This record gives sequence, C-alpha cells and structure tokens, in this order.
Amino acid sequence: MIAHIKSLNLENLDELYQKEVAQQAGLKDFHFVIKPSIKTRLATAYQDNKKVFDDRNRHLFDPAGGLYANAGAYAKLLLYMMQQQSVFNEMMKPVIELEKDHIIRTLFGVDAWCMGLAIAPLNHTLNYWHGGNNLGYTASFMINPDKKLGYVFLTNADQCNGMKQVFENILWQ
Repeated sequence: MIAHIKSLNLENLDELYQKEVAQQAGLKDFHFVIKPSIKTRLATAYQDNKKVFDDRNRHLFDPAGGLYANAGAYAKLLLYMMQQQSVFNEMMKPVIELEKDHIIRTLFGVDAWCMGLAIAPLNHTLNYWHGGNNLGYTASFMINPDKKLGYVFLTNADQCNGMKQVFENILWQ
C-alpha cells in the first residue's frame, strides 16, 4: 500500500524504509532487501543439523520474514519503541482478540494481536511478542514497555521456539 501511494515498488521500497524509519530510529544494518554487504555476513542456516538455503527472491521488500538485522540492531529498535511509547500506542492496541480456548493461547500464551505484535500477558504483566521462522533461522522478541524490559534472539537454526520459554522463565520470574 505504501509502495503504491509513494509510486514505488517492492524493489525500491526499502530505500523509503531506510529514510523514514531506520534512520529516524538510528538503525544501521536493518534492511528488508538483501544487499551485497549483508549477503557476505549472513550466518549459515541450519535445519535438522543440515545446512539449508532459502532461495526466495530477497531483492524484493519482504515484511513477512525478510528482515535482515542483527540482535543488537533489533534490540535498538525495541528500545526505541519503548522510549517512544506514546508514538506507538495506537499500534499496540488489540485488533484481534483470541477466544479463551484458542490453540494459540495454549501454545504461545497470546491473548490478542495488535498491529504486527502479539499481546502476551505473563506473570500479571502486559507484554508484546513477535517471533517467526524462516528456513534455517528463528527469531523472537518480547518487550514490556512499562517495565522497560525485554529480550531479542536470532538463531541460525530453524524451529528454536523453545528458547522463548527459556528467556521468559529467566526474565519474567
């Protein structure tokens, strides 16, 4: 939608993202399109202890699993979101409430979804979570803006979702 409004396409939308979002938040090495400098620094991806390669076209803007970042840059974005909480308040309002017996509640402890983030209450606190898997990679983060607390992890192994529970057990005791 943004590409259409700005007369851009999925090949050059990352340039707008860099100017309007990444630079504003002070983010370096935070792209939705692979660049030669990124490609040479990618971690080798693994699935079931075997090297794998995702052969999707990574030269197109891909908001669903196409972020190239490191944990430090990602943590910087999350800190920015927590520091600028009033700017992100609208984004963090529930849009989809899950029914009490919904399987996602059971598997991930998620009550609702807001704009791209899951609302995950944990030990009587309000938290925002997002995670995902690409072929050979796993990523997850959770933040609690009120407590200014959170974690982010990125791995080069597919389906490491159990790490989420480890971090939560340590940080949300």
